[in-house]
Amino acid sequence: MRRPRNNGSHGVDMNVQLTRLTSPIQDELDRVERTIAASLRTDNLFIRQMVDYLARGNGKRLRPTLALLSPRPSETLPTP
Repeated sequence: MRRPRNNGSHGVDMNVQLTRLTSPIQDELDRVERTIAASLRTDNLFIRQMVDYLARGNGKRLRPTLALLSPRPSETLPTP
């Protein structure tokens, strides 16, 4: 599913903005992703299917993203 374009003053695609915002912490976000995947492993097929479905949602990545970005000085973040 394609996300709608941001109709803000710059008309920049939201995915591009998100990628630019998270680029300084991408290594840490990848580590978070691996940790989530490792902690959700199970041999039970039913539970694994449910966990895979729930883990695909990106909402669970918002909190780690904010936590990793918050201690950084604002001048190290890209400007819109």
